[in-house]
Amino acid sequence: MKKMIRLLVFCFFVISLTGPALGQAAEPAENQNLKLALSVRDIRTLDPADSSLTGEKAIVGEIFSGLLRIPYGNVSIEKVEGDLAEQYQVSPDGLVWSFVLRKGVKWHKGYGEVTAEDVKFTFERIKNPELASPWAKKYSNLDKVEIIDSHNLKIYLKTPDSFFMLNLLGYHGGQIVCKKAVEKMGKEHAFSPVGSGPFMFEAYDKGQSVYLKRNPDYFRGAPILESIDYLFMPDNSSRLLAVEKGEVDVGTGIRKKEWVENATKAGIRMAAPNPPQQQLLIMNMTRKPLDDIRVRRAIAYAVDRGTFVDIIGPVLSGSMVSPIPPGYFGHTETGMEQYEFDLDKAKKLLAEAGHVNGFDLGPQFCSESQDYLSPMKIVQEQLRQVGITFEIKVVDHPTYHKLIREDKNALVIYGGVRLPVAETLLTEFYAKNSIVGKKTAITNFSHYGEAMPGIDEYLEKAGAANNLELKKYYYEKAQYKIMQDLPVYPLYLNRAPLCYQSWVDFGYDIENYETLYYTIEISEKTRLLKH
Repeated sequence: MKKMIRLLVFCFFVISLTGPALGQAAEPAENQNLKLALSVRDIRTLDPADSSLTGEKAIVGEIFSGLLRIPYGNVSIEKVEGDLAEQYQVSPDGLVWSFVLRKGVKWHKGYGEVTAEDVKFTFERIKNPELASPWAKKYSNLDKVEIIDSHNLKIYLKTPDSFFMLNLLGYHGGQIVCKKAVEKMGKEHAFSPVGSGPFMFEAYDKGQSVYLKRNPDYFRGAPILESIDYLFMPDNSSRLLAVEKGEVDVGTGIRKKEWVENATKAGIRMAAPNPPQQQLLIMNMTRKPLDDIRVRRAIAYAVDRGTFVDIIGPVLSGSMVSPIPPGYFGHTETGMEQYEFDLDKAKKLLAEAGHVNGFDLGPQFCSESQDYLSPMKIVQEQLRQVGITFEIKVVDHPTYHKLIREDKNALVIYGGVRLPVAETLLTEFYAKNSIVGKKTAITNFSHYGEAMPGIDEYLEKAGAANNLELKKYYYEKAQYKIMQDLPVYPLYLNRAPLCYQSWVDFGYDIENYETLYYTIEISEKTRLLKH
């Protein structure tokens, strides 16, 4: 495992003012209740098998644990280590993964000790088609889980997979759930979750907040914080005012260069972590005339990527010309068609496709979140220059996710950050089984793989390859095909401006911060200092 690969990661920017350095002695505050403002209106669930929205994933990550983990502040696969698993080993043929669980790890709320039975139940549950988990596809290569005894188990794979350990992290369905609690509570488990992580679920106030409290029995040591209040604050002005007035300890800023400059002047600390989030314009190829490659290419030429970078600023944004962001294993853009902004080419392609005067796509739904609405408005204005029009219908964020999964849009603005391996994004956004509407749906809104032949052949070959260079070769082939077929048009890279107060000591290195969430992760060592 140590000899995997060293991933190249983008440089990132941290604005930091004077304050206690990591490990520096400082007096803790008497009140150890941390308030964290999320830029969401609400959540749908706290069940790890179903949680896929921004706010949900951050909270679930504090409640549950995985078999494995990457230490706080990192995303490097070289740093994968045991979490609930005390140790693990892989057979020479790569098909059998043996785990020894830590003894004495307790479930929240008196549900007893974590055992191999819970691990087996977790993965069998997430693979069950009746559950329709968005993460089921990740475990399609998992053949079976064999219990040796209460703290020893083996996971059998159908084919070797060098990156399978990433599916065992406490992330995107990999969190281990309590069998007794799930079976006892049924659907109620979604808003009364029982985990083994550093913080326990306390309460959910619909549309307002989620409250967590310290887990005194956490196996890495009881957290210093007594509690965490996750506050739902979708309105940028209200959220940022709360940050500026010190009413919240951690929050999310705005992806605009003017805001970054003003926040710095106001003395707000901010981290813009890696890996960067991709932002895509996804074209539903089941909708005419988007089934015509000439039309999709015309759209690509009509959208100016530079506009997005200019608005967001170089601190938080960067150009994206490949469907896989830089820093991900398998990324390439060498010799790739970039579709540089060219209105004349766009108009010529539309004329060749029989749309000399353009066309109207009808109403398109968009989230009220500025991370979605701002780029959608820019795309709307730029496409209008070549005669392509559509109306934007703004809805709240959960409704937007619901509607696009019901295939309501011809154009979908979508982004995300994932574990930095190309296979993750290629599978979720481009695999045939990930098409919305299927039981195995994830985020393939373009219908790539059914509307036209996709990249499933390359994904299968990469999955069967036990050689990293061969995997990389197939990942690269997939990226070139995507940019030739254009089910999506990569718009830009962006980083979340994560704000925090000077009195928050996270307990790990925040100045070289990497995360897969849209907020700063809270650890058992996080504390509030006197201020």
